[in-house]
Amino acid sequence: MTDTSGARDDRPPSPWIDRLRSVLAVVVFGFGVWTVIDWEMDDAVIRSIFLGFTLIYTFAFYGPRKGRRGWPALALDFAAMAIGVYVALYIAVDFEDVFNRAGDVTALDLIVAAAAVLLVLESTRRTAGWALPILSVVFLLYPLIYGQWVPGLLRSAPFGLERVRT
Repeated sequence: MTDTSGARDDRPPSPWIDRLRSVLAVVVFGFGVWTVIDWEMDDAVIRSIFLGFTLIYTFAFYGPRKGRRGWPALALDFAAMAIGVYVALYIAVDFEDVFNRAGDVTALDLIVAAAAVLLVLESTRRTAGWALPILSVVFLLYPLIYGQWVPGLLRSAPFGLERVRT
């Protein structure tokens, strides 16, 4: 029977989950060491692959709330992992075209970028709490909405979305 009371489940994770977590951490560590030793990859590719690994790790091992996850939450976490892998591969596989068309972005570029921002905000919330994602959103919205009303040196000219995304 499943506990739906929302009570925190303080049981330790099963041994296979601990092993999976360790294997993924060692793979990420090995990837980092390999990129330092054999620096043949572009920085954007390395960063996008690291982003993919960290999104997989976060959504696999940090639930949306404390305690056990039900099937709907697990399904959303797997969807988030899949979208995170897509975002990482979108940049890693075609990074030259993505960066060469800076300023002339496609609709798919905007969708992938929005997905990446939302996934990073959610993974940050899961691992660090609400403060950092809220602060990030405040600074993301600063040039679009309220920067023109801030007094003094922090005042900003009003930006349109077109200027912010380029």
